[in-house]
Amino acid sequence: MNIEKLIKDNVEKIAKSGSKIFVTPDIPEKKLNNAVEYIAKEVDPNYVLALLDTTIFGSAKEGIVFVGDKLFINNGGSRVYEFVNSNFPHQKWDLHIEKSIL
Repeated sequence: MNIEKLIKDNVEKIAKSGSKIFVTPDIPEKKLNNAVEYIAKEVDPNYVLALLDTTIFGSAKEGIVFVGDKLFINNGGSRVYEFVNSNFPHQKWDLHIEKSIL
């Protein structure tokens, strides 16, 4: 299973529970634009697979953006963390997100 399908399928299950997780193509445009501007800078919005909005009021200026073989995290600080792994599609993944952060 490739990483794009794994992310979409697993994150989508959580998103259906009314959380602050959004999966393409159902990411609201304003949230997507904010996520690309504040979290996944210089990423084409068309490549965003999923978004975890960790803001209190839902602006999506903080959170996690899933983009294929990259993961961007902004936890409210001035620094954005980017995780890149070209081995993502070839690894077995168990995607687990604690509901307490949603």
